[in-house]
Amino acid sequence: EGQRLRACLHALLAVVKQVVYVDSGSSDNSVAFAKSLAVDVVELDMTVPFTAARARNNGAWRAAEKWPHCDYIQFVDGDCTIDQHWLQQGYHFLQQHHHYAVVFGRRRERYPNRTRFNRLCDIEWQKPAGDVGTCGGDAMIRRAAFIKAKGYNAQLIAGEEPELCFRLTQQGWKIRCLDAAMTQHDAAITHYGQWWQRAKRAGYAYANNAYLHRQYFSLHQYRPLASCLFWIIGLPSLLTIFNDLYSAILILLFLYLLQMIRISVSIFPDVQQWSHAASYGVHTLLAKWPQTWGMIVFFITLLLKRQGQLIEYK
Repeated sequence: EGQRLRACLHALLAVVKQVVYVDSGSSDNSVAFAKSLAVDVVELDMTVPFTAARARNNGAWRAAEKWPHCDYIQFVDGDCTIDQHWLQQGYHFLQQHHHYAVVFGRRRERYPNRTRFNRLCDIEWQKPAGDVGTCGGDAMIRRAAFIKAKGYNAQLIAGEEPELCFRLTQQGWKIRCLDAAMTQHDAAITHYGQWWQRAKRAGYAYANNAYLHRQYFSLHQYRPLASCLFWIIGLPSLLTIFNDLYSAILILLFLYLLQMIRISVSIFPDVQQWSHAASYGVHTLLAKWPQTWGMIVFFITLLLKRQGQLIEYK
């Protein structure tokens, strides 16, 4: 992560001087490097279990304390570099639209052609512009809204962004995705084990957020949960009514194939290459297995009344 952090900080300092870097017990010279650039550094207390949400909160509180007249906070993951025009675009949008708490633009992969997994991430980042229900890790947030919401839920090991966005929208705020370049990301996913862990973490987050706000019905919260349960548990269970196991398996595989084709066709206008669309369709369905496992891990952790453990993929 050292080289990615260097690129991240250099890109930020090219457009803004008020930068806070939150260090989570790094063993390299990240802290010294950040300080050499006159970046404000927050070193997390690593005797407390780490979560990205806690790191984000600590950085935001430091920024609010050091620059009390700053109205907006731009969050950037350490493996991302910011576009030189983004801060002005995000700033002007929030200045002109007072009902919006969060604005973000396009995140793209820096090296989409290095691995199929990087390409999948690049396709995943391509969201249509307009009002949305959630954002990712890179986003500009109105400080007043962030403080009123008490920031991210520091107990979450994953999915802190959609959870915060849910609470913000419950308070009447809106979230906007702009058709503007915002950041470049380096997923650096080179093998299936990393891909599996990333999907597992997503499943854990789906279940955690749905359980956390179970008193509210939100299509955005429950749709991914229901999709995994249908394709991985519900549909195979339904097909057990067939006495002929061979026929049941063939029907299941045929339905899986149809779903992969449907996803591929729907994403093709965005990617313009059938090989990329097909890969996305296949992996979107395959990801439901590790996602479902992540959900199961969450509920096991909940039943055992244990603290969730970080699910890292790089």
